[in-house]
Amino acid sequence: MAKTYRFKDRFEASRERIQEILVDPRCREDEATQVARAIEAKCDVTEPGPGLKRLTVRQKEYGRGLDGKKDTSKIEDVTLVVDWDCAAFEGRWKWSMASQADRVRVEGSTRIVADGNACSVLEEGRVDVKVPMLGSMIEGKVVS
Repeated sequence: MAKTYRFKDRFEASRERIQEILVDPRCREDEATQVARAIEAKCDVTEPGPGLKRLTVRQKEYGRGLDGKKDTSKIEDVTLVVDWDCAAFEGRWKWSMASQADRVRVEGSTRIVADGNACSVLEEGRVDVKVPMLGSMIEGKVVS
């Protein structure tokens, strides 16, 4: 059974400024290496239509064991694809690990909303792990 999560962060900046950051390929690469602890990351941006951006972040990350601990002997290919609608200030995203693509599904949305003189970033996600007997435990660790 899949697990879902939600979080909200408030920023003392305009929606436009936060959106500039979220669609900046260098910022996405920095997020991958500094927050997600990827070994390396490369972000490509295409514009499939007016006001639309597709960010594809290809990362190399250390693998993890069933206990969730980093395994430096194993390097995994990870991809994050974000389809961003600039006019709506929102995007839908999917994360995948090449070796687990048929067993693990992680997807969600990010939305920027005005909040007085600031804005809030709302993220919702869903994690679905199709591993008998262990999937629910792994999902819980991912969303926590």
